[in-house]
Amino acid sequence: MEVRNDGKIDFSRTIYEMKKHWKYYVISFVVCMALAVTYWFKKNPEYMFHANILIEQENGSSTGVGMMQVMRNFSMGSLGAGSVDDELLVLQSRSLLCDMVSELKLNRMYIAKEGIRNVPLYNDTPVKIMAPDAMFDTLGRGATFQIHLNVDSTIDLTVKKSRFKTIFEAENQKLPMTVALPTGGIFVLDKTTLFKNYVDRDIVAIVQGNNAIAEFYKDELMIDLASKKANGVSLELKDKHIDRGSDILNKMLELYNRRRLNEVNKRSENEVKFLDDRLALLTGELFEAEKKIEEYKTDNSFVDILEENKAVVSQSLMNNQSIVQNQTQLAVMDMICDFLENPENRYAMVPITNGVGFESVAKSIETYNELILRRMQLNLSAKQDNKNLILLNNQIDGMRSGVLETIRKARESSDIAYKQHLKENEKYMGRIRKMPNQEREFVRLFRDREIKNNLYMFLMEQRESSLLKVGSNLPKGRVVDAAYHDVKPVAPKKLIVFGIALVLAFLFPTILFVYRTLHAKKVIIKADINRLSNLPIAAQIAHKDSENDVEFMESIRGLRNALVKADVKSILVTSLFSEDGKTVISVNLAKAFASTMKRVAVVDFNGKLKAELSANGGRDLSEFVSNENMTMDNVIAHSAISDKIDVVSMAALENADLLLSGRFNELYTALADKYDIVIVCSGALSEHSTMACLADKTDKVVLVIKSGQDRKQCEAALGKGLRLIDQDKAEFVLNDLQ
Repeated sequence: MEVRNDGKIDFSRTIYEMKKHWKYYVISFVVCMALAVTYWFKKNPEYMFHANILIEQENGSSTGVGMMQVMRNFSMGSLGAGSVDDELLVLQSRSLLCDMVSELKLNRMYIAKEGIRNVPLYNDTPVKIMAPDAMFDTLGRGATFQIHLNVDSTIDLTVKKSRFKTIFEAENQKLPMTVALPTGGIFVLDKTTLFKNYVDRDIVAIVQGNNAIAEFYKDELMIDLASKKANGVSLELKDKHIDRGSDILNKMLELYNRRRLNEVNKRSENEVKFLDDRLALLTGELFEAEKKIEEYKTDNSFVDILEENKAVVSQSLMNNQSIVQNQTQLAVMDMICDFLENPENRYAMVPITNGVGFESVAKSIETYNELILRRMQLNLSAKQDNKNLILLNNQIDGMRSGVLETIRKARESSDIAYKQHLKENEKYMGRIRKMPNQEREFVRLFRDREIKNNLYMFLMEQRESSLLKVGSNLPKGRVVDAAYHDVKPVAPKKLIVFGIALVLAFLFPTILFVYRTLHAKKVIIKADINRLSNLPIAAQIAHKDSENDVEFMESIRGLRNALVKADVKSILVTSLFSEDGKTVISVNLAKAFASTMKRVAVVDFNGKLKAELSANGGRDLSEFVSNENMTMDNVIAHSAISDKIDVVSMAALENADLLLSGRFNELYTALADKYDIVIVCSGALSEHSTMACLADKTDKVVLVIKSGQDRKQCEAALGKGLRLIDQDKAEFVLNDLQ
């Protein structure tokens, strides 16, 4: 069987260490709690500060606003809150943090040492460090000013670049004081209104550039959306000084609104400047356009071309109507003249009485038709030679000549009017033919002027609107909650501090015990033996403090019972080393078997058991082996402790080969037959290679290991000794367990 060492943590060994060294937990508890109390009193309380602002949305289209609202209702605010994300970027910008640090002068942080506690100072420092603000924009690595205020109102100053590097020292200096550092920078130390004379005090001032402090607050400040459904932004910060924490958040909101307002005002001012430039240019263009219209009207002799064109077209239509009327009158007159001149129509009525247009002609035709009508009536009743009929014919003939003459004169007047209208028509048509080109050119000029005029009016409106914006722009971020802090500090928390101390008080000794388990150098308990070998462990024998040690005897009886249960008759008690307690275990094991009324034979190869069992008489076993005339009774010594125990001993095993002789085998066989139990107590297993023959003769090999043996030595001894015995018979006994 191989020696085993798997390097795993054995909790039984750890538990053993815990029980044995429980005082370590008490010490650890006291130390950790003392450190927790010290930390509790030294640590300044930290408060969580909060501030909330609402980002005002710019007026936009109702469709876009409605869509953003729908997105928010479906928890999709991030998709529609692009402007809020933009404002988050501004609030988280490094430049804004640098401005905040510069205005609040956080690039100079003061700490007062009061006992074990370092108290932060903000607006309550007795001394201050002054320097140009521009210097902090380019200041690289900072410096630490250690200021000691003396009772005589002077100061001792030490400036360090790092923890161990001093770059400036001065003592008993009066304020104000100028300090020029070799690393760059000139600073002035002066008193504040809070400076008190005759007070001894230590102040530490840490001076750093704006970028370094801004980098610190970039990690400390938490800026995020207040809600997915609202255009709100929340700011949170942990700080040890109540005034400073509130000022930082309020200053961030102020700088943000100031920056955004300045941007809007700047944009409006740029718009006004652009509009002024454009209006100045447009005024000249508009003047030129109006001048062109004026010249065009002058050249074409009209005031309002549209109205005048309408009038010309109207007059042309009226003239055309007159021409048509004249043409009609001329045609009617010609028809009447032709009718009257025709002999066939000598006594016929003129059928056309309308459309002549002349009253004299119409009356003449009417009178003529009346005479014709009278003749026609008279002709129906009178003869051709009737005087009245003849008279009426003569009147008609004379009247016809007069009517023709009247019509001819009227026709001449109509013809003159007709020709006059034709001339007028030519004039109107000339004007009308020019109208499209004139109107197109005028419309072009008018349109150009109107475009410039409308553009001018639009730009004027925009300019007025921009001017109104400059004076009426509101901050983009409406402050919902100005900076405030929680009532209870967030750190340090008593439960957490002392809870961690309690955990560490248990953890440190446990880690120590686990380490000792992993790096155990001695075999102490059963688990250590299990790490060495797979052999079973028959018993663990307690440390013997006195002759009548109850615990020790109880563990011996446990070993006895285990051997009885295994139904063994012969037992070899051996060990890895010479001082592991084989003699004590063999003596007390013999007593334990004898107490059960079993006859026990003890074969002693150490020469010590005879005295331990108070056995008298009996020759040395070596004499029996060398003298064939001796019998078994000659070597048996009877114990005075119990009549059930006999001892066969050998003073010293100088010649181990005797164990291989026939005489010894004869003696061992006789002992096994005569006694109920044979206990063989030999030397260490590795001392004599011939000791393996004893293991072959016995039913059980009890391998004693004393608690406290070196683990590596045990590993080496086991590697050598286990090869000499039948490992199926062997069992360990851990002796002297404490």
